[in-house]
Amino acid sequence: MSNLFLKGGTTALMMVLGGFAWSQPAGGVQFSGIDVRGNTRLSDAEVQALCGLDVSRTYQSADLKAAMQCLGESEEYKAVSFDTEGRALIVNVEEAPQYTGLLDVSVTADTDRGLSGRIFIEDRDLFDQGLRASGELEVSREEKTLDLGLVDPNLFGWGYEGGIALSYGQYAYDEATYKFDRLTAAPFIRVPLSENQALTFRAGVQLDEVYDINPATSPILLSESGKRTSPFVSLQYTGLFEPNTAWPTRIGVDASQTFLGLGEDQLSSITKARVRMLSEVVPDRLSFALELEGGHIESLDGEATRVVDRFFLGGSKFRGFAPRGLGPIDGGHFLGGNTYAVIRAETNSPITTIAGAAISGGVFTDIGAVWGLNNTAGFTNPVDDDAQLRASVGLSVTIQIGEVPLNLYYAHPLEREVQDDTQSFGLAISTKF
Repeated sequence: MSNLFLKGGTTALMMVLGGFAWSQPAGGVQFSGIDVRGNTRLSDAEVQALCGLDVSRTYQSADLKAAMQCLGESEEYKAVSFDTEGRALIVNVEEAPQYTGLLDVSVTADTDRGLSGRIFIEDRDLFDQGLRASGELEVSREEKTLDLGLVDPNLFGWGYEGGIALSYGQYAYDEATYKFDRLTAAPFIRVPLSENQALTFRAGVQLDEVYDINPATSPILLSESGKRTSPFVSLQYTGLFEPNTAWPTRIGVDASQTFLGLGEDQLSSITKARVRMLSEVVPDRLSFALELEGGHIESLDGEATRVVDRFFLGGSKFRGFAPRGLGPIDGGHFLGGNTYAVIRAETNSPITTIAGAAISGGVFTDIGAVWGLNNTAGFTNPVDDDAQLRASVGLSVTIQIGEVPLNLYYAHPLEREVQDDTQSFGLAISTKF
């Protein structure tokens, strides 16, 4: 409960704080000082900066109410009250318990991977040194992945985030005629460029193995079997922008450049980029999303790229087509491509609420292609690896049932090739425990 009571009038502001009352001119009240009590984790200056408390300001009742609400809603405090001593403002805080551990368990069902389960564990203050350690295990019928991470938010006192990420995955897709495993170890350092922009540098090693290949599969895939060790370096840029437009707009940018196979027989350059714009054309009534995504892998030493590095489209990445269900194909086996580009555009609007479940929906279109191979000597020689445009349109619906989102879509291909594997319906539902 708060000790703050404020009454505003047309000519004066009556303040009653902790039993002390005064009347000040309608212009507001300026305190002689601000004293924070009950805080141990943050300094007085940090508490004041948290919600904009400043002794030089002149306060109206609404300002004090907003400041107290801001502090109360922060993760730092479970109780906040304002009081006075003389003409000084006393900010009384009761700190919330700080939990450094996190356990998150979730289950997802979707048409891309079927049923999958995820366990995420994190310690945000490992060894009481401010280090973040995390582990994530995700299992589905086709994919089994384990990710481990150790992060120092202030590496060497430089103010940069750095650490190491380890990941291991086993992949056995239903439509594929091979299996593959991948182990990656990558130290990294993240350098902030501004509040919403950063560069991340990684240098590590990637170990791949392609195995259990069906002898009847494409000769191209047979030639890509076996193990490979690939040292790599990469640079990733991420940015979030809010340009001054006629309606609220957010633009996210994610671009990376990787050199894979340093010092090995297979040296490749992998470039990827994605730009997503979300605009509230009519706030709370109509939003519009536009996404442009593309990538290219280039062999730098004349060797052919491998299927585990090439790009695939389909499923939620290209609605209207099955996962990994379009692009260069040989003997009924999709090979992926060295290059891909896709444009996605979608609208979304609230429709209605039924039994507490909010329903929204819209229309979308996906347009793009995946193409390009270094080795085209398959059953068909040469395999057709030209860029062939695909396009689809559809309807999407999201049903928000409490904290559980249910996403559905229906898509119809407008441009397709005869050999493509199409998929009209898509579904994704997830829940946490």
